[in-house]
Formats: sequence, C-alpha cells, structure tokens
Amino acid sequence: MEILGLNIKSVIDLKNADIYQGDKLILEDVNLNIKEAEFSYLIGDTGSGKSSLLQTIYGELPLKKGSGIVAGQDLTELKYKTKHLFRRNLGMIFQQFNLIKSWSVYQNLDYALRALEWTDKKIRESRIKEIILDTGLQKKINTKIFELSGGEQQRVAIARALLNRPQLLIADEPTGSLDRNSGDELMYLIKRIATENQTAVIFATHDLRIVEKFPALTYICKEGKLLSVD
Repeated sequence: MEILGLNIKSVIDLKNADIYQGDKLILEDVNLNIKEAEFSYLIGDTGSGKSSLLQTIYGELPLKKGSGIVAGQDLTELKYKTKHLFRRNLGMIFQQFNLIKSWSVYQNLDYALRALEWTDKKIRESRIKEIILDTGLQKKINTKIFELSGGEQQRVAIARALLNRPQLLIADEPTGSLDRNSGDELMYLIKRIATENQTAVIFATHDLRIVEKFPALTYICKEGKLLSVD
C-alpha cells in the first residue's frame, strides 16, 4: 500500500486462508490485511475461532490452505526449528500473565531479553529502563510479581511483550481478568505505546464496551467466517 509516496507495508497478509484445529475446519477463506502501526480488533463469541486465528498468525497452528505472510514470514514455509526466530518479531499478551511470580519485575524482563539472546547486560539494562518508564512501572521495578495488583501484572506482561520492539503485538483477551478501570488503563497504554513504536496490533476481545470506547478497525469471527465490521 502506498499513500502520498510513502510505502506502508503489511504486517499481516492472509489470503483465502483456511484455519484448522487438527483436522477440524474452524474458519474458511480468511482474508486479513493489517498494516504497520494499525490497530484492529478481533471479536466473536467463545468458540467462534478467534484464538485459532491468532494461533495461526503466530505459528502455533499450521496454515494448511491459502497464503499468509506475517512480519515478513511466509507461514506456509515456517519450520519448527526457526519458529523462535520468527516470534522475535512478535509481542504476545494473554489473559493469563505467565510471569514468574517469585521474581521481581526487573528479573522477569531481564530473563525475557536473555531468552531473546540480548547478551550485553548494559544494553539489557538500558532497554528495561526505557520500557519501565513507558509502562509506568518505575516504582515497581524491584517488586515481586506476587505483590502487584492484577493491572500492574498486566503492565509487566505488556512491557515484556514490547521489549524487543516487535512489528506486531498480538493480544488475546488481555483485559478479561481486569476490572473496568484497569482495563481502560491497559487500553490507553497499549494504544499509546503501539503508536509511538509504529507497532501493529491485533486485539481479540469479547468486551464490546472496550471496542465502543476505543474504536478501531474491527473484524468478527462468525459462522465459520471472518467478516469486517463497518
């Protein structure tokens, strides 16, 4: 896509893709194109195919039919041995925080960077300080995860997802366990940081209040199809 001479690349480009769980067809003939820095919602009832679609996008489920390019990776050519390299271009947030609760905020973030093979300790420290400021966690950096509120833990999960400055942030029901105020704070945070970093976001939710309060491009999984919501 080109606008006024600027080339805006697609971060997700699925064409005529069938989404499967094992041998079961979940979504048929999916066409989805999301550009860099674009925010989009994925809505639909429980069991409608939202999570299966996201799992295909981040390579957990194979793309058996159709074409799919995500963050420059052809999903039909994705290999198990190189999956971790592909995921370095992605950030992922889930309803479950998946943090090591006995560790501090800093330890969780440092561990994530070391897993991404950031070998220079000073560079890791610098990046952690940046993301801590971005997410407003500077007063909690040495606090153990189990001592944080649910909203604060989700902020740590967001910080971890954005540490590597991913091209794409995948969020699967990240506000599901939060109260309304914490959920709204999370949305403001994600939208601000994603905009500042030109990160594309696909945000799955069943909370239509959030979709109404923070409007954006919206897709719905319904009756085995992915449809655009006007």
